[in-house]
Amino acid sequence: MVSQDEYEAGFRRYVSCLKAAGFSIIDRGESNEVHEFGVPASAASSGDDDRCYVKEFKSLDIQWQIGREDTSDTAKLIASCLTARGISPGATMDAMHHQMKDNNITIDDCLKTAP
Repeated sequence: MVSQDEYEAGFRRYVSCLKAAGFSIIDRGESNEVHEFGVPASAASSGDDDRCYVKEFKSLDIQWQIGREDTSDTAKLIASCLTARGISPGATMDAMHHQMKDNNITIDDCLKTAP
């Protein structure tokens, strides 16, 4: 499990690596304690984004996000979708995915009925 301090330190290293290459992230704040950001297309096309992300942040970012999947916006959308169909949503994304599968509900079905 990744601590918040480790996650934040990795994010700062990633941002610093991009800055050293001449790029700045497009900061969109946080959602569910996960940094939301973008990078300039030139950072991606130069390979600097991938190089910095893989070296400094990728593993931490993946582990951190997986640890928050049950409280993510997607989890909330699926829970709302199941509830609207009279199904009491499971406590985890895994349980809700099984409920969707068992009831032939797709994520597209949920997006169509989302508020």
